[in-house]
Amino acid sequence: VLGELTWPHVRDLVDDVVTVSEDAIVAATRWLHARGVPCEASGAVATAGARTVGDPIVDIRGLRTVAVVSGGNVDPSWLAGALAAGGGSSEVSGPGVPTSG
Repeated sequence: VLGELTWPHVRDLVDDVVTVSEDAIVAATRWLHARGVPCEASGAVATAGARTVGDPIVDIRGLRTVAVVSGGNVDPSWLAGALAAGGGSSEVSGPGVPTSG
């Protein structure tokens, strides 16, 4: 439930909301870790949204965008499983999001 303090900001500043699957979050976590950006799953949600495949809302080509990545409070066993083969594809890409380097 949005509160009295947050709702005015969301109403005035948010254009769209994108939902992502657990698999997309795991893939984003793996993608970030492969590029030397440590994060926990919840810290990779914005990146997962930016990397959503085929979603017209997420077409960020040519736009300046920011995805806040946070983490450090990650369960080591979850992270090991997420980074292991089969824990979600690190090759998922989205419109306008580079998949290399």
